[in-house]
Amino acid sequence: MDVSDFHEVGFFFRQQLFYPGDIAVGKLLYFFLPPTLVVLTDFLFLDQILQLRQSVATHNQEVRSGGMAAAVERAGQMRKAGNDLINTDARRAADLYEEATKLLWPFESRGDAGWQLILCLSNHALAAHKQEQYEQAIDSCEDGLMLLARHGHLYSQAERDDKQQKLERRKEQALHELTAIEQTAHTAAQRQADEAAAADEAAARRRAEESAAAAAAQAQLEAE
Repeated sequence: MDVSDFHEVGFFFRQQLFYPGDIAVGKLLYFFLPPTLVVLTDFLFLDQILQLRQSVATHNQEVRSGGMAAAVERAGQMRKAGNDLINTDARRAADLYEEATKLLWPFESRGDAGWQLILCLSNHALAAHKQEQYEQAIDSCEDGLMLLARHGHLYSQAERDDKQQKLERRKEQALHELTAIEQTAHTAAQRQADEAAAADEAAARRRAEESAAAAAAQAQLEAE
């Protein structure tokens, strides 16, 4: 089974690439799940991964059986259709780019298919960014950069440099937006915490004042 068979396996996050051959399932479970659940879920989880692996392998085999030329042609049509829609319907454009990548991953190491795949990933990053799906944009950029690093020798220096710069720029933009969102959320959470602490302090102060007033009143009654 080709390594590319695993590029469509989503694990925990959409488009987060997971390679069963690289990471022991048990070790991953211990990282994500409480120890008491690991023994019970290990076998079920492994079975699900194996089923998904087989599904992806079957898909890729079907794509390969149709031939690389047909896959590249169809993917190219999808990419152009996505390009026509990206400024008016980014969601549909992203779907088209994603469908195109599914046709191309089985041929990632072949020049024409690999380049078409890089273009689709770059455009998918742009479409995801337009929808404020920054994590997906980052994933697509990282996939494209990985392909350039792995198969860049198949393309000219000018092509590699141009596409690498575009992918890195789009990744940086998405990271910037994601960081800004996280900082805003952190600031809001901190403000809420400060407000809650101030409210608790004011309530405690009121209770202390009321207690002191009650004590004074009682002392006055006893004095009379």
